[in-house]
Amino acid sequence: MKKFLSIKIFLVLIIFSVAFFSLLMPIGDPDFFWHMATGKWIFENHALPSQDPFSFTTPKVLELRDQSILKGYWLSQVIFYISYLIVGGWNGIIFLRISIIFLLSFFLIKRKEGDINIHLFSVLITLFCIFNFYFLDRPQVFSFLFFAILLYLIDTIRKGQASFLHYLAMPLLMILWSNIHPGYILGQFILFIYLVSAHLRVKFSTQFILKDYELKRFSIWSIIAIISAFLNPLSYNTWLATFQFMHSSDFTKNIIEYSSTIEGFFKYNQYIILFYWLIALVTIISIIYRIRHKGIDFGEIFLTVIILYFSFTQVRYVAFFFIWATPFVSYLLETLLKEGYLKRIIMGTISALILFIEIYWNGGALANLKHFIDGRWLSPDQPSEVVRFIKTEGLQGNMYNFYDWGGYLIWELGPERKVFIDGRGLHSKIFSTWLVIENATDAPLIMGKPYWRAILDSYNINYAVLPIAFRSGLVHPLIFKLLYERDWVPVLMLGNQILFVRDIPEARAILYKYSIPKANFIDDMIYNIDWQIGRGGPINLYIAKGELYLLKNDLSSAELAFRKVLEYSPFNTIARNRLNFIETMKRRAIK
Repeated sequence: MKKFLSIKIFLVLIIFSVAFFSLLMPIGDPDFFWHMATGKWIFENHALPSQDPFSFTTPKVLELRDQSILKGYWLSQVIFYISYLIVGGWNGIIFLRISIIFLLSFFLIKRKEGDINIHLFSVLITLFCIFNFYFLDRPQVFSFLFFAILLYLIDTIRKGQASFLHYLAMPLLMILWSNIHPGYILGQFILFIYLVSAHLRVKFSTQFILKDYELKRFSIWSIIAIISAFLNPLSYNTWLATFQFMHSSDFTKNIIEYSSTIEGFFKYNQYIILFYWLIALVTIISIIYRIRHKGIDFGEIFLTVIILYFSFTQVRYVAFFFIWATPFVSYLLETLLKEGYLKRIIMGTISALILFIEIYWNGGALANLKHFIDGRWLSPDQPSEVVRFIKTEGLQGNMYNFYDWGGYLIWELGPERKVFIDGRGLHSKIFSTWLVIENATDAPLIMGKPYWRAILDSYNINYAVLPIAFRSGLVHPLIFKLLYERDWVPVLMLGNQILFVRDIPEARAILYKYSIPKANFIDDMIYNIDWQIGRGGPINLYIAKGELYLLKNDLSSAELAFRKVLEYSPFNTIARNRLNFIETMKRRAIK
């Protein structure tokens, strides 16, 4: 008994230790900041926004999807902002983050089936994967939690262990969920499938057969829960907005979280996806085992296929699959791992390794504890220096900005200064317009001007906030276009941040004081890239460095930079393609 308790306590401590240290990461989710700004706006105005208060490009007539973004997260946004106010700045967000994930861990543990030690080990694997897949500071984290709670409630009912409170909790949970995050439609879908499955008990052999009175009660409360989820500002329109969004190809093709896991692995170099593929394989094998032993029903098989499909085709749904798959992983591990010291050694060793990785991976999680004192939890990836410059110098007029930075600019500068675009991606036409500028598309010419320039002029853009390099490492193409325009002048470059200001009378004083000579601008960018690398920047910065050396026709330096990428990221297609290009250029030079 003592041995049983010791491994159990050890695994519980590891789970919550891994969760705690993983959550000491700085706040880096680009979308978090527009949620914060919206929560502040709702809190101060005591109303939900009917028009976009933060972007000057958003039209007055909004698409259904735009309305869902403006109003569909209102309660989570207010919770974020109140946590920020009450607990003390960004510390409040960290405390909220820790509280939500600890609750998620608790309900994952509560879904225990079979050996508790094996289940705790599976929960640890699930949490480890979620922590390394996602930012955990946006409303979707509430959906992760509510999804786990709903599955726990359904499991309890199907096992015949439910009280009245378990049934009552379902509609209450769905009301709360539907006002916090649009992911509640997954909850409605889960309830519907389990309801149908419960009524197919005659046709499918299962260990979860409800008695007649239990089936009636489950049916009534499930229907109440499904309907009660429509008690939100958008009612059923969230479903319609979801279908509308699924047909918005510009969004799904150009945003990382909507990419497939295959794209995520090879295109975006997210090697943690290997864990997802492994867990998916384990889950499929577990399902087959349970079918053979008649320990599964139609609903579980169907939901596994659906959740696996969506998580495989879009990275944003992977966390839901991990949460769903946890009991199936436990079942297979319990089948394969026999009781004994070897099992304890395997679980203990892997658990300790995961804890070590989480502490090390976060760049010194223990060191991050100091942020509870100074409150400096923001990631350096945000354009804080550009914001400081804009505020200090009083830069006015319409802004063009990088998509991922829009949320932070909204939080720091809005609603007084409005952005061109942000992570909300409001209105599909604006997103398409932004892509033209972002890619510096020249054709077709509009009144003799390149396409991108004509759009900038049509919106009367006075300054542009840009990164030197994207996450992929590719250098922002608009930088070089602006460098060759006489009336656009760089005035600030620090780290990955660049600020261009248009040469207009209102900005002459700023240009006179801060303008950066264009002649050596590429060398200045290389210097800034090296500075970021020296401060522990991502390995993809070497791609940017290589790209800049290619522009200087320095093939040897470019080759060294791209080979450095492959040392850490051997599947990086950009680096490999550039090295092939360099080899071709060298062969041509020899001929």
